[in-house]
Parts: sequence; structure tokens; C-alpha cells
Amino acid sequence: SPRSPGSALNPLVYARALAEGLIHPRTLLRDVPTRFGAYNPENFDNQYLGPMTATDALTRSRNVPAVELNLRLERDLHAVLTQAHVKGLRDRDFYGAGIVLGAVEVTMEELVSLYVALAHGGVWAPLKRVRGEASTPGVSLVSPEAAELTLQMLATQSPPRGPRVAWKTGTSYAYRDAWTAGVVGRYVLAVWVGNFDGTPNASFEGRKAAAPLFFEIVDGLRPQLATPEGQRHAPDVVLTDIEVCAVSGKRPGPHCQHTEKTRVIPGVSPLGACDVHRAFPVDVKTGERQCVAGPTTREEVFEVWPSDVARLFALAGLPRKTPPPVAGVCESDVVVARAPRILSPQPGVTYRLRRDKVEESHLPLLAHADGAARTLTWFAGGELLGTVKAGEALDWSAPSGQYELRAVDDRGGIATVRVTVAWNE
Repeated sequence: SPRSPGSALNPLVYARALAEGLIHPRTLLRDVPTRFGAYNPENFDNQYLGPMTATDALTRSRNVPAVELNLRLERDLHAVLTQAHVKGLRDRDFYGAGIVLGAVEVTMEELVSLYVALAHGGVWAPLKRVRGEASTPGVSLVSPEAAELTLQMLATQSPPRGPRVAWKTGTSYAYRDAWTAGVVGRYVLAVWVGNFDGTPNASFEGRKAAAPLFFEIVDGLRPQLATPEGQRHAPDVVLTDIEVCAVSGKRPGPHCQHTEKTRVIPGVSPLGACDVHRAFPVDVKTGERQCVAGPTTREEVFEVWPSDVARLFALAGLPRKTPPPVAGVCESDVVVARAPRILSPQPGVTYRLRRDKVEESHLPLLAHADGAARTLTWFAGGELLGTVKAGEALDWSAPSGQYELRAVDDRGGIATVRVTVAWNE
């Protein structure tokens, strides 16, 4: 019976992201409130954890990173499910961004076949039901390296007991289905807990309801797993261990103080230089930041985060060593600064405003800026709309029409978006 898999399909998204060179296991992803068009995904625990590694985002089922990754893929989850011949699959637009979080339904057999593909070097084929049945030619969903890295990422979770397992949970909307699926030795296992009529139950949570049964099966397989026949023979893959900045997940720069190892796909994985740690001249007496080093300054290393991430650190009570403000604009900041990222409005969306409701009589303009930026100035074409502090929203009541909006920070970074405004009189 087709059921919602929750986030149990997320390993396919991360496998595709690994194969397309968008991430490696320690790439920093952003678990922050984000709107994708009209879609605003929330996490299972209704919290956001800020920056986290791709491995943690996958194993902890964080929704925003998964949705954002899927939207960046050349071959997204819908394309993967099409290749795997998932029955009843509708057009991509029907599911929208929510396909990653369980909007698409699959049978348990279809879910198992996708995990089998990960165990078989990324190659999917229909499951055989009878011993000796002729094999069907397979279809490559991801590269062998990406499939193997995904299993290694899933295996970093500490199982309750027993052997090393690459496993993932899933909880469908309104607690109708609880899942745990994974690879242990030469076996792929899946457990579903739910009511046959789809009635929800608050206890139907993947980690609490399905995972205990899943690991009981793992315990029952221990005798087979202890034999050579019970072990999975991983395909030959080319993976390399490298050092990355422990904070940013990028190649260590001259100011990174701590590094960690991660495994990457040579020639594919992104290996940009760390841009979080930056050195600034600071006055030795006042502690104020200066633009240019001099006889009364010393060099100090600070962490420069985008404004949305910096705010989450502050809300979580996790202080970061951020640079003090400086009077004016330093040329060195303009060179290294990230461009702003517009969250609202979103491209391709028509915003309908109403005069009879105050909360719907304006359009909020919101962009996240580089951590070294202090202000954002908004323009509609050549018209100045206003200036706000970085990370704050500017309310805009615009006449009906089409506009090109620009957000310009005080470091020279620019972001643009085209938007349509219509009034409901």
C-alpha cells in the first residue's frame, strides 16, 4: 500500500547532492527559517539549529537543508523516483518542494529497492522475488562513490546496540506512518508502523516506534552477519580523506585554528576555501576594529557569519567571536564579503495585498547579509525604498505592477529579484 515515507527518502537527495558536487559529508548547511516560494518548511521539533554539517542534517532529519538541496539538483528526487519506476508518481509540480518531506507516496517494496540501490553502488533494478530469477538491467541513480558516502554518513548515527548500520527514520505528516530503513551487512531492512486505514497516532514517530523493531531484526541477524556470506561486498570506489576547517567545512584558510578529516569524491566534491575565519586589525588599547594595520593595532581572527545564522547563534546562547564594527567602509571587506541573499519576496510569485487587513497591506522585504555588513538599502528600479539594519525587514506598500528589487549592503554586495504585486480591492 502506498504510504508517505516522511524523510526516509532523504538519503537519495543527499546522494544526488554528493554525486553532483554540491556537498561533501562535512559541508556546512543552513538549518534556518527559509521560504521557498510560497512554501515554508518547518522541522519536526519546530526548531532551527543554524549551521550544521551535511551528515548531521541528514541523520537528524532537518527539513530546510533537504528541501534546499533538492531544489539545487540537476536530477532531483522526482527524477530519481521516475528512474526507479515508482508507481502512481505524478508530475513534479504536483508535489512542489514538499516531495522531500513525504508528499510523494511509496510502497515499502519501492522504498526497500531504493536502499538496495544505495547498497549496490547506486544502481537500481526491480527486486527479484524468486531465487534464480533472471536479473533485469539496472539504472544508475547516483555514482558508486556517492552511494557509498551516503551509507557512511548514515552509519555515523549511534545504533542502540549491535553492529554498524546505515539507517534512516521517517515520520509522515500528522503521525500517520513511522518508518526505519537501512543497510546492515548484505541485508536491507525496513519497518513500517501505522494503522491500515491511515488513522494518525502521536506515538507513530520513526525513531520511537519503528526503530526499536528495526534493531530487533538486526539483533536476529547477528549470526548471519558474523559469517563472510552475511557481509556486504562494497563496490570499488575512489574516495579520499582530506582536512577541512572544523567550523566551516571548507579547505582550511590561513586563519582556521581547528581542522577535521572528511571523505570526498576526488574531482567532484566542493573544496572552496574557508570564508568564515577572517583576520582584522584591532586597536590594542580600545579594542576597536581598524581598516588598516598600524603601529597601534594587532591582528585578531573573528568568525564572520551571514546575518540569519549569526542571529540563530545568539538566540541559542552560543556566542561567536564576531568582529567589532568599524567606522566607514574598509576596502578589504568589500573584497571578501558575501552578496546578500533575498528571502522575501521570492521570484516568480505574485503577491496580493489587501487594504482591509493591516497585516496584508504591505510586502516585507527581507534579505540576509554578510556578517561584516551593518545595513541593507532597498531599491525598486531607481527608487529608494529605505534602509534597515542587516537581517531586519522593510515593509513596502507598492502599487500593482512588476518590479525589479535590489538589496544593497554597505559593503557593496548586491542581490536582485523580480516580483509582481497585485491589490485585492
